[in-house]
Amino acid sequence: MIPTLIRSFELSAAVLAYRIVAFSDAANSAVVATADAATDPLLGTTGKLGGDTGDMGDVTLSGLGDVQLGGAVSAGDPLTSDAEGKAIEATVAGQRI
Repeated sequence: MIPTLIRSFELSAAVLAYRIVAFSDAANSAVVATADAATDPLLGTTGKLGGDTGDMGDVTLSGLGDVQLGGAVSAGDPLTSDAEGKAIEATVAGQRI
């Protein structure tokens, strides 16, 4: 068994499936959007359903979640987000994992 923690958050912008998301408003921890930089404070990944602005979207916060890759990675590589919320290898100090 691999337990996961999945929680619904309001989407402040359209989010595609299997993308990394981050809080979109530092003052409101219930609103998320696609993570668009490797330095964003990453929250989790969306599942097989994305959503439109104002929808509620499920985000996997812990456990094993699927994510679309934005480039080649190897097993065990630390991952972060590219500009489209896809997972890429974290290679620079200061990038969020």
